[in-house]
This record gives sequence, structure tokens and C-alpha cells, in this order.
Amino acid sequence: MQGVRAGALAGILHKYPQILALSVDLRIKVTVRYLVRELDLTPEETGKLLTAAPSLIGLHPQRSLAPKLAFLSRVVGMEPAVLKRTILRAPMLLAHSLEGKLKYNVDFLVNVVGV
Repeated sequence: MQGVRAGALAGILHKYPQILALSVDLRIKVTVRYLVRELDLTPEETGKLLTAAPSLIGLHPQRSLAPKLAFLSRVVGMEPAVLKRTILRAPMLLAHSLEGKLKYNVDFLVNVVGV
């Protein structure tokens, strides 16, 4: 995987062994290309992201990733550069449920905490 540090593959496989059962052409390439395009990732950033959260590779770009990125950019108001930095800092944000976690927590922060 381009951008993945030497020796990191073992860690990726330890965290997400299911990657070996995914279709390279139908899932892995599609998801990685989507993340690279939407977040404007360099090869090094892509490697960092996937090493930290390899399970993102198993998420469907249009059904899972796109709605979450759209929510964070449109509803929360993150500019593209801020969204990219946020996802690189906390990539598992994209693994959480949009309805059950992200929207609920943002609603709480806005309507209860008053952020």
C-alpha cells in the first residue's frame, strides 16, 4: 500500500484482518481513492490514516463515508482543510454511526451545552 510505512502492514492486519477478504478492485481501491480525493490526501497522509484506522477501508464510500463527510462539512461547518486535519487526527470519527453518534453528539453540544 502506497504511503504505508515499512512494517506497518502487520499492524494493519492485526487491527483489521478482514482486509484480506475484501475485494481489491471493488472495495479497497474504491474506498482509498474516495478518501484520497475527498480529503485531498498525500500518499503519506493516506498511509497514516489507514495505519491508524484500517477498518475505514471496509466502509462503503457512498453509503457510509460520503454522508459523514457531508455532515461534518455542511452541518458542522468544517472547511476542507479543517475537515482533513480533523480526520487525520481522529480517523475513527468516520467509523461512528452518523445517526446514532455523530448527529446526536453534535445536537447535544449545540442544544444542551450551547456550543
